[in-house]
Amino acid sequence: MSLAFVAVRSTLYASAFFWLWAWLALGVRRYDARLGGPLPEGAGALAYLLLPIGGAVAAWCVGAFVVRGRGTPAPFDAPRRLVVAGPYRYVRNPMYVGGALLLAGLGFQQRSPSIVLFAASWWLLFHLFVVLYEEPALEATFGPDYVDYCRRTPRWLPRWTVPVALAVSALSVAAAPLGGDDRKPDFSGEWRLDVGRSEFGPIAGPDRRTDRIEHAEHALRMTSRQARGDRESHGQWDCRTDGSRCAVSLRGSSLQVTTRVSWDGPVLVFESEGTWQGSQVRMEDRWTLSPDGREITVLRRMSNEMGEAHQRVVLERQTPADDAAP
Repeated sequence: MSLAFVAVRSTLYASAFFWLWAWLALGVRRYDARLGGPLPEGAGALAYLLLPIGGAVAAWCVGAFVVRGRGTPAPFDAPRRLVVAGPYRYVRNPMYVGGALLLAGLGFQQRSPSIVLFAASWWLLFHLFVVLYEEPALEATFGPDYVDYCRRTPRWLPRWTVPVALAVSALSVAAAPLGGDDRKPDFSGEWRLDVGRSEFGPIAGPDRRTDRIEHAEHALRMTSRQARGDRESHGQWDCRTDGSRCAVSLRGSSLQVTTRVSWDGPVLVFESEGTWQGSQVRMEDRWTLSPDGREITVLRRMSNEMGEAHQRVVLERQTPADDAAP
């Protein structure tokens, strides 16, 4: 059998293996809201470390299988020779290590706690597969050579992992004061619409609006009163900022809405769906607090079957002398 044919077959098997598990991993993202919403924005930086390392380890394993073992990573088309070269000099199961790193990297890239937990569960599943099936099968196939290989080579972690981990931990501690602040802004207070600096586009905005916000940890309650001419509307949102559904109460408006609130770094995101005058409407509000805490800027995107519109709403914090509702 030609080496090129083995290489193509091995690459196809490995690619199909990883794409299948990546597809399954992406499917669990719907559980993120139950786990507290997306991971912190800085967590995405880990993907730039884990994905290339995992990919390099996996590619190195495929090369070792092809050149040394004349086989593929697939259990049904395993190498004809015991492979102890390349990454297999350091651990007995580097292909699974590479796969776990790729899945974990995908989880951090998506900022998905569900995918990160899926990667940990995936590793546990293959740990059991290795211990209960693969190692006994390899020992039966390769005999004393494999037993000696197991004696010399760790199953999962290279022997130099501990000193490297200690060095990385020391560097992390030393660099901690240089890292960014992951604290979320507090939107609590009473806020009043700045009509002159707000832009409502083709949709007429209110003449006045006052929001009262109580924000503590993951809980947020917002009471909003707005009016245009002599017509007033009142709304109250009782939310958790983890992407779960809010309890919404609206009076004086024909809008019926379902809202979810989550964080995108320091930006508070309101995602709403509902009906207005018989039309389906989607809205996304992105709330940003100014560095001095005196101003909220809301960037709103609305869409329905007629098209899309954008608004910019500026809310100013009220001083004690001005905090009476309009």
